[in-house]
Amino acid sequence: MTLPHVLPGIRMDIYAAGPADLATLLFSSAQRPVISPPLASVTDAQIRGWLEREGYAAIMTLPLIGAGRRCGWLALARSRGPL
Repeated sequence: MTLPHVLPGIRMDIYAAGPADLATLLFSSAQRPVISPPLASVTDAQIRGWLEREGYAAIMTLPLIGAGRRCGWLALARSRGPL
């Protein structure tokens, strides 16, 4: 089963926090090619803002924590309806 089949209508992105807190989009379940903007000092507000500009209304972001420190973000988004 593919992710779009399991979570229809929901986009899932995984961002990694790199050196100097720059974010890199590692994975996206979006159907079309994704070119994410450079996200400096990545915060959930920046990820939310970018997804809103892409047309998503319902957005949830969760920090990814490893070894006691933030190593990225998980973002779930849906253009119509609640998550």
